[in-house]
Amino acid sequence: VGIELTPAHMAALEFMRSDREETGSTPTLRRMNSAGGFDVKELFTLFPGKPAKKMAWLAGLPKPVGCV
Repeated sequence: VGIELTPAHMAALEFMRSDREETGSTPTLRRMNSAGGFDVKELFTLFPGKPAKKMAWLAGLPKPVGCV
């Protein structure tokens, strides 16, 4: 993917994993913002291009519903 993972990256990935475990579905960017408090613009900076799809892949999860 070409991304050097920082603590900010890892926090987002850990939230995705824990939220998936709690809800049974991979969180969308909207859920990461509302439930996790992550800034969507920052997620686009951390994971350029398609952040939700990249984060899911790096976290070992299926892509979120509605993700192209």
